[in-house]
Amino acid sequence: MIKNLCSAFVTLAALFASHTFFAQAVERNYPPVEIGGPSTPNAWAGGLNAVQFSEIDLNLDGKMDLFVFDRIGNMILPFILEEDGGEARYVFSPEYRENFPDLKYWVLLRDYNKDGIMDIFMYSGTPGVSGIEVHKGFIENNRLGFTKLLFPGQTFDLLYYPLNSGGRTNLYVAAFDIPAIDDIDGDGDLDVLTFNVAGGTIELYDNQSIERGFGNDTLIYIKKDDCWGGVFESGVSPELDLADRIGDCAVIRQPGQNTPISLRHTGSTLLSLDLDNDCDKELILGDLAFDHLVLARNGGNCDRAWINSQDTFFPSYDLSVNLASFPASFFLDLDNDGLKDLVATKNFENGGEDYDAVWFYKNVQSNEFPVFEFVQKNFLTEQMIDFGTGAYPVFVDVNADGLLDLVVGNESYYVRGGDKDSRLQLFENQGSATQPRFVLTDNDWLNLKRFTPAGGSSNGIWSFAPAFGDLDQDGDQDLLVGNSDGKLFYLENIAGAGNPFAFTDPSQHFSGIDVGGFSAPAIGDINLDGLPDILVGEQNGNVNYFENTGTPGFPQFGNSVSTAPNQQEFGKIDLRENFGQTGYGTPLLMRFEDRTDLFIGNDEGALRLYKNAENGLTETLTLETNYFGNIFSGRRTAMAMGDIDADELLEMVVGNLRGGLEFFETNLSVRGEIVSNNTIVPESETWKIFPNPASRFLFFEFEKSDNHPRRLNIFNAFGKMVYSDNLTEDAGQVDISGLESGLYFLVVRDGKYNSVKKLIKN
Repeated sequence: MIKNLCSAFVTLAALFASHTFFAQAVERNYPPVEIGGPSTPNAWAGGLNAVQFSEIDLNLDGKMDLFVFDRIGNMILPFILEEDGGEARYVFSPEYRENFPDLKYWVLLRDYNKDGIMDIFMYSGTPGVSGIEVHKGFIENNRLGFTKLLFPGQTFDLLYYPLNSGGRTNLYVAAFDIPAIDDIDGDGDLDVLTFNVAGGTIELYDNQSIERGFGNDTLIYIKKDDCWGGVFESGVSPELDLADRIGDCAVIRQPGQNTPISLRHTGSTLLSLDLDNDCDKELILGDLAFDHLVLARNGGNCDRAWINSQDTFFPSYDLSVNLASFPASFFLDLDNDGLKDLVATKNFENGGEDYDAVWFYKNVQSNEFPVFEFVQKNFLTEQMIDFGTGAYPVFVDVNADGLLDLVVGNESYYVRGGDKDSRLQLFENQGSATQPRFVLTDNDWLNLKRFTPAGGSSNGIWSFAPAFGDLDQDGDQDLLVGNSDGKLFYLENIAGAGNPFAFTDPSQHFSGIDVGGFSAPAIGDINLDGLPDILVGEQNGNVNYFENTGTPGFPQFGNSVSTAPNQQEFGKIDLRENFGQTGYGTPLLMRFEDRTDLFIGNDEGALRLYKNAENGLTETLTLETNYFGNIFSGRRTAMAMGDIDADELLEMVVGNLRGGLEFFETNLSVRGEIVSNNTIVPESETWKIFPNPASRFLFFEFEKSDNHPRRLNIFNAFGKMVYSDNLTEDAGQVDISGLESGLYFLVVRDGKYNSVKKLIKN
């Protein structure tokens, strides 16, 4: 064991020395944010758009936490349940993401084998194959994990069923659907309800595990009913067509003809639950074509369902769900009172409600006879920075107080009728030089919302991507704003150096520049001639270069990217990925002591880094990394960087298509250096730890104090951060009882340095 630990230490030491370890050691941080009141919890969780809910015990404390999955970018958002004065409080805990496999489209957590650990039912991970993949949950070394179930003889390792003609095939569920996975017939195992591949009727796939004597540890399916409940969903009306009696199937025929209507399945969501404690399951349906939920009441029995009545505006006894578009519903205890509640969300990826998109209905009666009372439309999102769709952040000192503020543009908040609601929003930094605190002071900064379309007009401008730079070289920061039509707003700052910003009215078509669609500018001196140039990302994925051919104080730009010295394919960058047709580039230029680096986000969620951007004028830029800091924040990323806590290291904010932001501390210095080995301070000069080895409590003591805030991070032998907290005292203790035995590295960041110690945990 000691030999292995020594080997691990040598490996980690080499990583420290080569900067590889710290080059990827980007840490999350959560500076306080105030939006119309006290600090907003979970502010930096990244927003929600098209989410699905399940419950699971993530931290193994015996209480059900919240698993949220967003179709937009296939993002996992774990929330740990904390009780605050008897009330449930959820804390965003992204460190639990790594417990899960890659997920996409839809995910439901269910305990199929009744071992007390949730399992994963998810859309197929096999490209081009629709079906259900299952991952079995397990606990090992006090950690939750999952392993994929394999089905010998089945090509794709998906749930399957036998065909009447012989052979077998995968149990079909479309990517845009959400099935019901529940004990439909009351025999103790999990069945599946899903729509027929052609739509219209619901199929029941019965789990035969119990019947065949395998208990709950096996998944064996047969198609038991190809018209469950006798209902037919036409897709042209929210009202379901019902069968006249149990055992029949409602089939709608063409007027005056004997042939049934043949409709292609457009998309549906299913939730099964027993609302009247009579063994049979009711069904709540959402449909791509409608904004309401339909409750299908079951008048049958456990053996045979018969939907004989419906509520097409469920719950009609309270505020009906009206959620554009394509609603889905989930049944789980959201407020930790022991009663399962109802939550309705949007299931559509490409449009619809993007802020008030999580409707919470509290169960005010019982689990046997639930009654749902509307509470709010913005469950969880009320605790986040969420700009609807899209978030384009920039750090800049707006009020000249020496602190970097945060300006954020968005693509749009959803407005019914086809309108758009794009804005710039200003978060002033009202903290200190070392402890930022962001306060929303203007939710339509500079009044740019007036340019967005109204009345469904197609002539408006939206999707605002801001960039600051001293274009006219008068000592203050001017503003360019990219937008949906591919042009640039220009707002000249006439305040002068060192003064709070004061802008002229915006020019809507700066220098005649037009890149086609969804422009996103960056300002910097690319050709090193002393004049600020412009890079513009766009929807198509290339990066456009516009050279400043003017003079100091009089910027001038040609509007044609095909005419030199301008370039349409700067650095030969192509941001399209996975054979996609769009790139949505969002460039950020960072000038360091000896070079300019280009950071750029794209539609697939990359955070690319190209060093020495000036080389892009004459050659293909070399991609340093596709995911800076190993960060993935979701689709259509945009990033901002700045030293906001005076530690000479850059902080980073990342926006995404879900309309939210995430905040990170990087190890990239303001000089462009990766800070690691060259700033390690000798152990004896800074702090002590004891005992070492340690089992439960680790004590620390600093030999000298200074004014820099300290932060302790603990990494295991594989480079994974397992603990992080601020140290507010010169001496104290840390509870490490939850760590596994082995080798760890303790890293203290103290403003100007990183100090590293090794620790053996018994």
